Formats: sequence, structure tokens, C-alpha cells
Amino acid sequence: MHIKGDGVSQNDTKGIAYLKKSAKNNHVKGQYYLGGMYYLSVGVERHLKTAYDWIKKAANNGYVDAQYNLSLMYANGDSVKKNFLLADKWRTKAAKAGNSEGQYSLSKVFLEEGYYDEVYIWLAQSAEQGNTDAQYQLGFLLESRKGVKKDYNQVFKWYKESLAGGNNAAIYKLANMYDKGLGVAVDYQKSHGALSKCN
Repeated sequence: MHIKGDGVSQNDTKGIAYLKKSAKNNHVKGQYYLGGMYYLSVGVERHLKTAYDWIKKAANNGYVDAQYNLSLMYANGDSVKKNFLLADKWRTKAAKAGNSEGQYSLSKVFLEEGYYDEVYIWLAQSAEQGNTDAQYQLGFLLESRKGVKKDYNQVFKWYKESLAGGNNAAIYKLANMYDKGLGVAVDYQKSHGALSKCN
């Protein structure tokens, strides 16, 4: 509350003090946010080791966003030594617990390895949660997958949801679908209207 100024005057010092108390009392969200404050240098001097320690503690205590961010820290060697095995462990844990970024990230790993059934499973879970990148990629996967009968209604749905969420990469795909009548009736006006949003 104090850090954002929600209902009280904004005061980083008080906010950090409350976060520290919360974190030390094993409140996982407090641990995660305190780690984030040290990482981003909000209200405290940037200290990556302290950031890592609090984020790891929150991850070990089951906080899903901490698990995903810990995976990124290991993958990038950010405040810790790079460790792809630990990055994969925490990304998978976060994905299985329902973190949409973790699910999307895991789908990319499976895509690189050529496990398309797994790609689809994780993309679909992330897309259902509103991850616009996953929605776009799911539309693309359904549109371009070889050996599978294309369901253009589903392709259109995911591109449309991705665009509605702010992913402008879907504009060209939707314009093409309106232009060719894929998953939707041919509508040149909507096709050109979509493209005009790019200019």
C-alpha cells in the first residue's frame, strides 16, 4: 500500500519495512515482492543476491510467479550462475502450477525439440489464460501444422483474441483470413480495415 500509495501517502521506506516484516513471517507474496524490490531497486539499494534469496524462498514456498522468475534468473545467469537444469525445473514447476508465462515458455522449449503435441498442450493452457503471445502462436500452430486437418474457426478465434489483447502481430493474419474466407465469411472491408490499423 505504501509503495504504491493505495489509500495512504506513498512512502517507499514504510512499504519496504512492511514487506520485510511480511517476508520474515513467511508470507510468500511478501517474500516475492521484497525480492522484486531488491531486484528493481525500488525503495532499497539494488542487491541481486538478496533479491535472489527472497525470490527463491517464495518459490520454495510454492509462490508460482516466484517459481517462473527464478527460472528466468537461472536461465539468464541473472544474480546467480547460469544453470539450465534448474531453469527448466522451475519453469516446469511454474507451468504445471498454472503460470501462463511458464506455460508459454515451456511450449517454446518443446517446439525447439520438435514435440508438437506438448507444444499444443502448453500453448493452449497459456492461451486460455489470456497470454496474447500464446494465443497468436496457437493460431499459427493450428494454421500451419502439417498432417492435421485445419480448423480455421479455431485459428481465427486465437488470432482474434490475441489482437483483442493488444498483440498487433495478429492483424495481418486476420486480414488474410477475412480476405480468403478462412474460418470466417469473406469480408474485404474487414480485411482492409484490419490492415489500415497498421498504418
